Amino acid sequence: MKVKDNAQAGMPGEDRIGKRIVGFLLGTRWGIFFLFFVVFSMLTLPPIIYSWGVFFPESKDIKHRKVKFIYKAAGKGDYVPGIDISGREEYFGCKKQAGLHHYCINDKELYKKYKGDSLERDRFETWKGKDAEISWFNQPVYFFSEQRRLIELIVDGVVVIPAENVRRVIDENRENWVNDLAFYLICLLIFSLVFNEFIAGNFIRSIKDDL
Repeated sequence: MKVKDNAQAGMPGEDRIGKRIVGFLLGTRWGIFFLFFVVFSMLTLPPIIYSWGVFFPESKDIKHRKVKFIYKAAGKGDYVPGIDISGREEYFGCKKQAGLHHYCINDKELYKKYKGDSLERDRFETWKGKDAEISWFNQPVYFFSEQRRLIELIVDGVVVIPAENVRRVIDENRENWVNDLAFYLICLLIFSLVFNEFIAGNFIRSIKDDL
């Protein structure tokens, strides 16, 4: 009976501690900022970190297929290349990190001549249904997630997306990690100020009665 009584006596204290923690996290600006910081960091930092660790693959890690070329839209303004294997479709990503657009052509001079998404769409439509050889590797982009990253595309015997373009993008992305980190910190600062000024106060007032 004493053990039971002691256990029961301890429950209100534990309940008060839990309420204090919840009260801090949801009832103060610093607590809400901490939650926001954790969520924002989990969404934005891992893709940046994963992209820093990407190197152009060795020959043994590169996969190849020779089939018919296809493509599809992958969100607003995005188009990704694919292949048709006896009616089974497989598609390949061109993102340098999760959350960004698929830039598959990887030719800065060509992008200057086109507006919006027309470059990928127009080129892919021209190549659709033709014999193609595609090379790719599996690139981790987030926790337990990876993309089949396009390396090289050959259509009708002509190299239309060379591996050197992809190598350059991978190397530039890894070398520019300072810029990516600075951009992340600036976004975090701006979002935190906006969140704290316009959202946190209203949120705190709305839940005070429930704590």
